[in-house]
Amino acid sequence: MTKLITISQPADIINEITDDIKNKFQNPPIYITKVDKTFDKINMLLSIDEDVVFPGELLQLIQKLGMTIDLMGSQSDRIVKEKIALLIADAGDLYPVRGLRVASSDVNISVHEAFEILLMDVDSTHLTVKETDAMVHLPQSVINIPRRISFTVFNNKRVFDNEGESIVNSRVVSVNVENYTHFESGEVVTLHFKPIKEPERDQRRSCAYWHYLENGTGYWSQEGCTFISSNNPDILDSCQCDHLIHFAEILIPRPVFSEGNENALEILSVIGCSLSIFGIFFILLTVAVFETWRSKFRNQIWLQLCIALLILSICFLIILHVKYLYFSASCMFVGIVLHYSVLASFCWMFVAAAIAYKDTIPFGKHITHTVMKTSAFSWGAPIVIIGILLISAPRSYVGRFEDMTPTGSFCYPSGPGLWLSVFMPICLTLLINVIAFFYMIRVIYKSEQNTKLGKQKASYREVALKCTSTAFVLMFLFGLPWIFGLFAFNIVAAYLFTITVTIQGFVLFLFIVCGYDDTRKAWINKLQSIFNTTSRNVSKFVSSSTHLN
Repeated sequence: MTKLITISQPADIINEITDDIKNKFQNPPIYITKVDKTFDKINMLLSIDEDVVFPGELLQLIQKLGMTIDLMGSQSDRIVKEKIALLIADAGDLYPVRGLRVASSDVNISVHEAFEILLMDVDSTHLTVKETDAMVHLPQSVINIPRRISFTVFNNKRVFDNEGESIVNSRVVSVNVENYTHFESGEVVTLHFKPIKEPERDQRRSCAYWHYLENGTGYWSQEGCTFISSNNPDILDSCQCDHLIHFAEILIPRPVFSEGNENALEILSVIGCSLSIFGIFFILLTVAVFETWRSKFRNQIWLQLCIALLILSICFLIILHVKYLYFSASCMFVGIVLHYSVLASFCWMFVAAAIAYKDTIPFGKHITHTVMKTSAFSWGAPIVIIGILLISAPRSYVGRFEDMTPTGSFCYPSGPGLWLSVFMPICLTLLINVIAFFYMIRVIYKSEQNTKLGKQKASYREVALKCTSTAFVLMFLFGLPWIFGLFAFNIVAAYLFTITVTIQGFVLFLFIVCGYDDTRKAWINKLQSIFNTTSRNVSKFVSSSTHLN
């Protein structure tokens, strides 16, 4: 928590600086030489050992200075102190300002030379950690019209400390453009920051802007800003924001489990996914061996659900073993495939639930070409959802999923895209399937009970066992264990989710291949036939060998 000033001297300095700047506005014109001493005071204030809380009014007055100072015919000028710098430029056709570069403190140059107004597009060679501390790249629309542009760079994060949980992890850069509040559609200001330190296990990096409050304080907000990790550890990270104000890279807390729990969850995930892949492999083998099995409608539905779960299990194993610490094309590809397989799996679980419900409680008319229509829905709907997401928010997969899961380091939709294209379809499907599940169990229970009573062999234990086994199968067929995933920030829910969801394919194998009478008998007959054929061939070989001897 920030320690507020309790001694009078820093507070007096703040009031003196504020009054000084206000007086200068009342006596224009304002020249660089007139405000140099004012910035000396600001620099002195930033150099003291105590945490100094700058009121929002003073920060806004400094910004206003950048818009008001008379350059006396020059195209640009600057005030550079040890802790703060103000750079001003009158951009136009002859002086097309594209951004700002702040050289790394490791570079052996003077403080004044460390700040460079960029007159051309950002040079990638300047984005190295060794060369640059911060860089700003303005959108094209900013320089289309001649206007005043100013940059304020703070080398002291304490000015923007707040009582929240975010921690400033870079220089703070303010960008101010005359008569300019909103970018044109799709445009962003791109900022590159050199981090002060690497995040701890319970922290993650992000970028944010300083949001002013009416009481003169403020806080770091991530709204409208996207953090993009560099795919090269020697290159600066990037921030893209859709507005202008004070920006910085920040460290924010993220939920974590203990290393022991994380390792246990990872081992359980590997075991569960491996079992599912093993089980689905045998289901596919059943399809290849028995033509009569694959010709049945329900088996075709289960088969396609298993294919979606197979893709999902493979994606799970990939993200467990390949940690995407930086954004890349492969990271985005895996994220899209994972997103697609999740949505496709839920579409097929919805179809399986609808068919099971219709079999249990007959209603409506028979639908022709059911397999074709369900396939078009289950494989096509995810393509539509992901396509809309990529068109409306093309950078949705840039962020990593580490803010939602303790061990996540993979590309996945973030922000509104996560809620609209992932959570909403999943929650809607689970809600429908849960209602269908309980209604079907109720109907099955009554049916079994009536059947037993009709045969005068009423055994509630048998009825309960029948309903329990049916409920267990339907629970996995309908994807109900995914409910635990909505609460996976809790360690108990995380274990339940990991154990139940990863083995979903294996449970379907036990039900479809081992538990289904027709399939089990078909495999027994097939294996007996292979065994008998092999025995006869061995016997013939032994007989022929004996005869030759």
